[in-house]
Amino acid sequence: MNEISLYILDLVQNSVTAGAKHICIVIRINTVSDELEIVITDDGCGMSRELLEKVSSPFTTTRKTRKVGLGIPMIRQLCEMCDGAFDIRSTLGEGTVLTLRFKASHVDLPPMGNLGETVLTLVNGTPEGIEFRLEYSLNGQGFDFDTEELRGMLGPEVPLNTPDVLAWIRDYIKEGIEEAASSTEQSGGNNMKSIAELEKIRQATLSKVNLRREHEGTRIVVGMATCGIAAGARPVMNAFLNEVGKRNLMDVVVAQTGCIGMCRFEPIVEITTPGHDKVTYVNVKPEMVPKIVADHVVNGQPVVEYTIGQAE
Repeated sequence: MNEISLYILDLVQNSVTAGAKHICIVIRINTVSDELEIVITDDGCGMSRELLEKVSSPFTTTRKTRKVGLGIPMIRQLCEMCDGAFDIRSTLGEGTVLTLRFKASHVDLPPMGNLGETVLTLVNGTPEGIEFRLEYSLNGQGFDFDTEELRGMLGPEVPLNTPDVLAWIRDYIKEGIEEAASSTEQSGGNNMKSIAELEKIRQATLSKVNLRREHEGTRIVVGMATCGIAAGARPVMNAFLNEVGKRNLMDVVVAQTGCIGMCRFEPIVEITTPGHDKVTYVNVKPEMVPKIVADHVVNGQPVVEYTIGQAE
């Protein structure tokens, strides 16, 4: 993986798999001390002492869909390669804390990548009932993003995976990172503007959400395990989100899943439409998405040449 944000995505999915209900991602960048610190905390099932001692091995995993676990060993190796440190602490039945440190200017350290898209993927693609918090700072300037607070602002009628809300989340994180980079303190005015924007979104989408709930719709599921991410699944998922949002398809849900077990075909996308068999698309690229949405999702005609049957 060539972005830190992709490592974060993979590691947070471990927390989701562990049954966590609250996951906090803290990112601190200090250019004076030349350090990047990332702390991921969850309240999942935790690990026994025996498993904790083995977890950094690429041959240790609790997953059933592949024989080796890759995320933690890969990030530990990257920490050590970049003159940093790796620490993982876990208590069975309570949760896990993963701390990663890097020399921020190290030549082998990948760029942060698109953190906003990573958070968007987590918010949109994980099961209901999981809350995410992001705390980001650059030399002491930064912002917080909390899905629990966001739900409180929007109310129970407007889920976070509506297109307008997802677009707001992406812009909020992007602007927060840009403000931190320019060393401009966030003011109350900016926060009030964000709240005002959310209220407009809430009012504008209520009728659409009600329509969506009245119809059993189509599900687009993107494989987002390590193998899928490495093959380019995140741009594919974002392309589906953008296309569904652009077409205002309120009865279509874009979600994510773990390893589907056919790594050589990644990125893999499964589309389920009421009354029809599931269709599996393989080796999907972002430029294929508009045709899949137009032909299959909108007009009910699967794009046969992109399916697993043709690939095999």
